[in-house]
Amino acid sequence: MSAKSIQDLYTDLNAMVANISGLNQFFMIDKSEINNTKNYKYPILVVEPPNSSMSNINKGFEDYEMVCFILSPSSKDSTAFQELALYDEAMDLFNKVLSGIAIQRGGKYVVLMDSFEFERISRVGADQVSGLKVTFNLLAPTALALVQDPPNPPATQLTHSSNLIGFYTASYGLTITANSVLWNPIQAPTVVLPMTHLRDDEIVGFDGTNLNFAGDNGFNDTDSIQIPSITFSSGSFTVLATLHVNDGSEISDNISLFSFSDDLENDYFKVLIIAGGGIDGDVQLEIRDPESLSVSTNTVIDLRPYGSPSETKTIAIVNDPSADKVYLYTEDNTWDFNTSRSDTITNSQFIFGARLLSAAYPEPYRGFYGDLRNLAIYDAALTETEARAIMTEMKVL
Repeated sequence: MSAKSIQDLYTDLNAMVANISGLNQFFMIDKSEINNTKNYKYPILVVEPPNSSMSNINKGFEDYEMVCFILSPSSKDSTAFQELALYDEAMDLFNKVLSGIAIQRGGKYVVLMDSFEFERISRVGADQVSGLKVTFNLLAPTALALVQDPPNPPATQLTHSSNLIGFYTASYGLTITANSVLWNPIQAPTVVLPMTHLRDDEIVGFDGTNLNFAGDNGFNDTDSIQIPSITFSSGSFTVLATLHVNDGSEISDNISLFSFSDDLENDYFKVLIIAGGGIDGDVQLEIRDPESLSVSTNTVIDLRPYGSPSETKTIAIVNDPSADKVYLYTEDNTWDFNTSRSDTITNSQFIFGARLLSAAYPEPYRGFYGDLRNLAIYDAALTETEARAIMTEMKVL
């Protein structure tokens, strides 16, 4: 994702209009300047040079106040019916413009759908133009960086620090720019493992409290963060997260929570949530190690939705090869899978918010749809008592 300027906005809109059937020209000028230019090829799109604000700086976006006109020539003799027909035609053309803007996901432009105001324009100026005036707000990535670092780390940290690889909280150590993410752990007694973005053109959003994952299931278009290389001392590990899993009714494919992707032996450990047309929430494990390749789905767990953006909930996933089980602790229940990864994770890529097919196909897909507030990784299979004590602490931080 790269920063956008007004010049970029002009270039993108101009290219967009060139591909819209029925719109013949685009101008970024003030409305008062329309009659200074002759020989228009109507219908035209006019966008006034927008003002911007930093109301959404916590998400790394600049807020542009857009004022747009779709205009066609009328006359003093046109009937009210003819005027309304020009308005309807302008609405159809603006829908095409809006579709062209909205399709540019990937952190380029975000349309605030509740900001629209429509006004009918009738017989304006020397050309007696009629049509539509639309005002709305458009977010575009800013070049300014968001640094979420207070002068000192928060006083409250996790009490259980034994075997802690790293504890990450969105209230500290998080730096987001238009094309980068750096998330340093607040606690890392054994080794410092900063979290970064997986792709510099897909940057995770941030609302000032939580990291926001957009849930796209296609290749090359999935928000995700990573530790490029992580190694444990044995096959045991625990991942805890304070999060919100969105129900994502528009998501028809499975979504990913996190994964330890291919290591030197092409082994992996992946946690997915079954979306099934937006109606399921079953948790699925995909595990490969030297002994086996297994897929295990727990159809009793319904993890969609789980929590909310304003009230995130904690979970813990424990891989315990000594019991040949993976345990999932939610705030309300305890679940287990009759499988585990026995091989030690070595030089593996930890990814939150996506999964990879393999090292040979490193494009992220099956994205996470929801929010993340805190994350902790332990080089041990925590007991349920330990896990729940840490979950309680994470929830209130």
